[in-house]
Amino acid sequence: MSEKKEHITVAVNRSCMTTITCPKCKKTKTVSAARFRKREKTIELRCDCGYEYILHFSFPKTPKAMSECSVAKFKNLSKATRWDKMTIKNLTNQSIDFSTRSSQKIIKGDRLLVEYVDFNRSQIQKRVIVKLVRGKNIRCFFLE
Repeated sequence: MSEKKEHITVAVNRSCMTTITCPKCKKTKTVSAARFRKREKTIELRCDCGYEYILHFSFPKTPKAMSECSVAKFKNLSKATRWDKMTIKNLTNQSIDFSTRSSQKIIKGDRLLVEYVDFNRSQIQKRVIVKLVRGKNIRCFFLE
């Protein structure tokens, strides 16, 4: 009877590098996952200690189309202001990073309404809360 192999998921950074840690002996190795980006994202591995497991790669979502999107805007609900343009820098399931040239004063804790067109050309409108402000660069987390 064959043994069930343990499944491990590792995050891959934007440079396609990841650190793999053997679940048994805890030996770590940093490797490139670039060759798996467009192909199979699951591989079987055997550590030097002999332990075999299945590795899943979790690649970041790349928002190239988003950052070039001209139909991205926000409105500060905390101050009931007008719509202003923004450039999306990063977009995940939980957060959105953007920059703006707006003269609006945005502070941590403000609630915004963001609107953009996603990869499927769908109009998206979501409520967010501001978590980080560095000059004109803003990081928000989705409330919905």
